Amino acid sequence: MAVQVDVYRKPTHTDRYLDFLSHHPSCHKRSVVNTLLLRAKNIPSMSKGKHEETRRVKAVLRENYPSSFINESQRALETKSTKPTTNGFVVLPYVKGVSERIGRVLKQQSVQVSYNPQRTINSLFPRPKQQQETDRPSSGVVYKINCSPCDFVYYGQTERSLKMRVSEHKTAVVMFDHNSKIACHVHDCNHHMDFDNVEVVGHEPHYHQWLFLEAWMSVKDPNAGNDHMVIPEVYKCLAYT
Repeated sequence: MAVQVDVYRKPTHTDRYLDFLSHHPSCHKRSVVNTLLLRAKNIPSMSKGKHEETRRVKAVLRENYPSSFINESQRALETKSTKPTTNGFVVLPYVKGVSERIGRVLKQQSVQVSYNPQRTINSLFPRPKQQQETDRPSSGVVYKINCSPCDFVYYGQTERSLKMRVSEHKTAVVMFDHNSKIACHVHDCNHHMDFDNVEVVGHEPHYHQWLFLEAWMSVKDPNAGNDHMVIPEVYKCLAYT
């Protein structure tokens, strides 16, 4: 007995798709229609299922798209020929009335064109989590890790992700890396570092600048137990003022 296959929709599915009046090129809107129609044609295993899915898709699309646009897209889909050879591919920022003209000129030269809308709702209203990650420097930072039971402090710098660097410190503690000042302190004193509250004490754009900042913070803090570059004596008097 053959298994019947149909299109599955989650209970939370809303049938909301790209709005026809949105600031997007018509090829993006046509792609919505084509995708839904092709899904209705290819996924259901029975002829009845294909017919019902196509009817449902068209009914949903008519809530947002003109019938003439849907029918035109369907006819173009059914008569679509093999993909022609192209001389290249370009992505154009989409500006209504301008990008289409440039695209037509490029297509005459057999250059495949895609459009990228620049202003989206997501770009205008980023999620709070994204904003928080953007505000916090991810590289070129000097950071501070405190020991919870005592006054020991570790200053470090990294040109990579701070999260990745902290993870490496944790691994060094677990593996007892003798080259790690943090690991040696934890195992020698039976203490634990406050990895959940790592503090970013500075951010510099250039390598030598954040190396100097790391050394500067280490010299100023008498409890610092990390290695750092040597600061010239002429500057050390400033560190203690």
